[in-house]
Amino acid sequence: MKHLIIRAFLFILIVSASSTFLFAQTNKDLIELTPQVVLKSFYWGEYNDNSELIIEEEGMHYGGGINSKFKFSRSFDLYTKLDFYFCYGLVDYKGFLQDAQGNTEPYESETAYQEIETILNFGYDFYIAEQFIIAPEFGFQFEYWNRDIDNGGQYGYDEIYNMLSIRLGSNFIFPLGTDTKIFLNILGKYPVIIEESIDLASRGQGGPADISLEPGANLGLNVELGANIYGAFISLYYDYMLFSKSDYDQGYLQPESDRSVVGLKLGYTFILF
Repeated sequence: MKHLIIRAFLFILIVSASSTFLFAQTNKDLIELTPQVVLKSFYWGEYNDNSELIIEEEGMHYGGGINSKFKFSRSFDLYTKLDFYFCYGLVDYKGFLQDAQGNTEPYESETAYQEIETILNFGYDFYIAEQFIIAPEFGFQFEYWNRDIDNGGQYGYDEIYNMLSIRLGSNFIFPLGTDTKIFLNILGKYPVIIEESIDLASRGQGGPADISLEPGANLGLNVELGANIYGAFISLYYDYMLFSKSDYDQGYLQPESDRSVVGLKLGYTFILF
């Protein structure tokens, strides 16, 4: 076992040294792969018709994924990005219970989340100056999340969301030599599909098992500031979405809701070509 660990360590050193050497050769690498771990400070709020907060969830999500960039050629700076992330978390829930007569009382519990996110973007690197690149991007983002209210408890239920968004914005990149760069990404996103399904029957709630809702879409914002230093990747980002109140289905609706995420990404960039 000891010899295997030593060999694995040497292999990692060789790969790291090779990727760092390749990284230093050019600013126009063809394929970049960045495995990442992700930490999120997550907030979800729901509001009544008077814009008063009635439900909130707050806590940490954890996960990981991979960010990839594929440039079509070193002489033509068109590229595509393909990202994939999986995260999960158990957050604090502050809401209410409602009886058959419509009476409510405060209730605190936990909500479990599972999330999948994929991003496909297309962009072009404009080399404005030796140490300044502007890269406009356009693409698509698909998000799936399972919101397990009460974390499997008798008073909760599952909500499943599927959301497809259009993304548009720009990256601002500041190369500091061939081995270090700082970047700022600012992108807006607009959902073209938001599907929400709720099952109230599985835990004895007495409601329908097939509620289908469509919360209203609004323009969202994603801002990310980070650096890549000798292949080591770190970034902080902020993501915000607002969902307007849905129409009724079988007597139920999704109230106006918002989601805020402050996240940290840590990873390492491997240059393949």
